[in-house]
Amino acid sequence: MSKEQQSAPTNDGSIDHEEMFHTNSYPASVSENKMLTLVIRLLSIGIIVIESYTVYALVKQIYEFVTQVHREPDVVMLITLAYFFSSAYKIAVCTYGYNFATYHTERTPENYQGFFKNLNTSSSIKFFVSAGIGFFLYYHQIRYTHRFGKMETDLVHYIHVVQKILALQVAVSWLYNYLFKRLYSIEITQPRVVDTKAASIKITH
Repeated sequence: MSKEQQSAPTNDGSIDHEEMFHTNSYPASVSENKMLTLVIRLLSIGIIVIESYTVYALVKQIYEFVTQVHREPDVVMLITLAYFFSSAYKIAVCTYGYNFATYHTERTPENYQGFFKNLNTSSSIKFFVSAGIGFFLYYHQIRYTHRFGKMETDLVHYIHVVQKILALQVAVSWLYNYLFKRLYSIEITQPRVVDTKAASIKITH
């Protein structure tokens, strides 16, 4: 048995194998799930790039468009900040996700549990914020039409493009979650190595 696989003592001198395995074990193979982790890393980069761009461009365009059609700066600033927060959170999660998929020693059940919480939270926030912005633009389109008549074709097209971008971001966000859950379900059944150093620290404290 290697040094990494040796058991860690508990406070009473016994060995808690189950505690160590279920919190501090990671996949023994570095390359066994190479293709899936590669897809996740590429998707992580893609999400980071898209979210970064839309924080700069899409939020700016939403503000300019809505204030020109119907001035509600307080509401616009609120949804802009909400979108900025949801995108910044998603960027942070995907940055960690990239490292998580890169280093197999990070992929312990305990780390997965914490990561899944952030994944689900960021995706839920992204869904509600995107749905709110989509409805907000639709509401302004209807209000503008009732007050001033048919909206210009370019503006209608712009609204539809923005709504599709928002929907795509939500879909990709949930796909990202699925890929990590798929990776976890595969790795949990594969040979694993226990990080006895981390286990010893936790068990003795």
